Amino acid sequence: MSRTVLVAGATGRLGRALVAALAAEGHQVQPLSDGAPAMASPAGVEVVSLAFEDPDTFDTALAGIDGLFLAASPQDAQAAARLAPVLQMAQMAGVRHIVLVSAAGAGQDGRSPLGALERALMDSGVHYTILRPHWLADDSGGVLHAGRVRASSGNGKTGSTSIRNLAQAAAAAFLERRYDTEYNLNGAKHARASQPMGLL
Repeated sequence: MSRTVLVAGATGRLGRALVAALAAEGHQVQPLSDGAPAMASPAGVEVVSLAFEDPDTFDTALAGIDGLFLAASPQDAQAAARLAPVLQMAQMAGVRHIVLVSAAGAGQDGRSPLGALERALMDSGVHYTILRPHWLADDSGGVLHAGRVRASSGNGKTGSTSIRNLAQAAAAAFLERRYDTEYNLNGAKHARASQPMGLL
């Protein structure tokens, strides 16, 4: 049965990969635009506008939506404050499933921005799936310096996953209705943060 999924961050690489994966499976997908440059969408896919700082845009964007995809950065100190109102409105609008990309360790610290966001999602009354990648091997997230990655793991090895695999995991969560579950995504590849990016 086809479902309509609203994809936030659809102008980024992860969002674009998820839009393509869901559209290929026959789902109705609505990429969410937050004012970023226009994206190239699959044929017949309508881009929807929603500004997280403007609750007046929520009703129209969430109307008729079955699933909602959100991603939050561990560097975003306002993640919970920015996205919690959307969670509340999603529940009121009848959204049945929210998939959130968080970060490794966020579920262990309810005081962190992402930990607070995860708790708000769990308490929202909407079915949820939380994906916690350790870090993305093909997206340094602003920690790339002189061709190498700086990370809290020092010179120890850490797990990583790719944007493509993360998009596939998010698509599977929607397609297989993996309700009320949490996944820590370490990936099959482990490397030291000091390795050149070309080796990952």
